[in-house]
Amino acid sequence: MHLHKEYMAQMTYYKVGNLDDRVKNADQLITQDVYKFSTALAELWSNIAKPILDVTLYNAQLSNNVGFDGLMTVNVFIQASAVFLRYMTPAFGKMAAQEQMLEGEFRFAHARLIEHAEEVALYSGEKVEHGVLKQNYYKLIKYERGSSQKRNSKETNAII
Repeated sequence: MHLHKEYMAQMTYYKVGNLDDRVKNADQLITQDVYKFSTALAELWSNIAKPILDVTLYNAQLSNNVGFDGLMTVNVFIQASAVFLRYMTPAFGKMAAQEQMLEGEFRFAHARLIEHAEEVALYSGEKVEHGVLKQNYYKLIKYERGSSQKRNSKETNAII
């Protein structure tokens, strides 16, 4: 509600939509991106606290069973595996963020066309608007294909 209150205050909705072209898809940012951010933030605690507790309990139990030397050997192996996997896997977070941005731009182009449909029809701007839609669509598809190929090639390399 706070975000909507700020968006509606002092004609911000008008300024963002018509006067400032830095934010192209405010509707997506307010709805989907805020939801995704909130969900990720809520999951952050369980994604950090549980692994720390698991590692602490695992290391304590392992130290009791095999001694300090065995514990250090296993930890070195685990750390080396983590470094190897980090090297072998692409940056999925960055790829997802880029894909979301391109999807938002594509949705924004459609919303803009719907909003200005009368002007587009009056000035026979169908070809121009179709070109804008095609450009945004092809950018999105090109990126999705490239990221899919990166994921598949990294998975294939990790298996080999």
